[in-house]
Amino acid sequence: MTSTNTPDLNASREEFTPEVKGPQPRLTVDTITSDQLDELYYELAEMRGSYERACQTIAAMHKAAVGEIRGPIRGVVEDVEDVRKRAEQADAVTAETKRLMERRTTTLRERAERAEAERDGAYRERAHLLALLAALYPSVIAPAPDVDEDGWKILYLRIGGKQASWHIAPRDAELYAHVEHVPADDRRAQWDGHTTEQKYAHIGQYAARLYAAACGRVETALTPAPAPSTPLVDRPFRSHRTPGCACTYGQRCPNCRD
Repeated sequence: MTSTNTPDLNASREEFTPEVKGPQPRLTVDTITSDQLDELYYELAEMRGSYERACQTIAAMHKAAVGEIRGPIRGVVEDVEDVRKRAEQADAVTAETKRLMERRTTTLRERAERAEAERDGAYRERAHLLALLAALYPSVIAPAPDVDEDGWKILYLRIGGKQASWHIAPRDAELYAHVEHVPADDRRAQWDGHTTEQKYAHIGQYAARLYAAACGRVETALTPAPAPSTPLVDRPFRSHRTPGCACTYGQRCPNCRD
């Protein structure tokens, strides 16, 4: 290596361009010449100048477009990375939302199943009590014309001289085998127009009358009196203008069937 002087970057390229013919071997520190080194310096300077001119051109184009010159803030790589991160975050949120919805759905389904089981249990208890009332009071059971599902019935009772009716589900039908089954057009199976509120108001009033009558019988029984000629039965009772069985219970006789 005969020279280590840095070439003048403003000089013309021809001054530093050696004559090259055909492929050249790879240069090493031991084989590079001063002219070859000068050529490399020149190429490096030329590339740096090209890069700076390109940056100036881009800056001028940017200024013409937006009215100001500023350095690059973000590049395509950063934008793509952000898009990927947002996509991953969206996937994570979607997965978490799906997991929470599945857990919520499971919880709601379990609650609904428990509520349905409790409701069915309450209806089953009601059906047993109505079956008992149907054995104590005049009653008939008929198909329910207002329900499209097959198997539904309506139980009609006469309680305290008034009609009371309830819908009976198919699963409870076997509890009413002792009740007279009649067609829907039977005169005893015709709804008299009572509402649910009126029905339970009448039942409450009738129960209060029964309780008052029972309390009166207890007080009467405390006084000496002949034993009744027939055994008492657990049946509803009604008023009579005159006792029909010659008992001592006045206007209400527990042995007279309603």
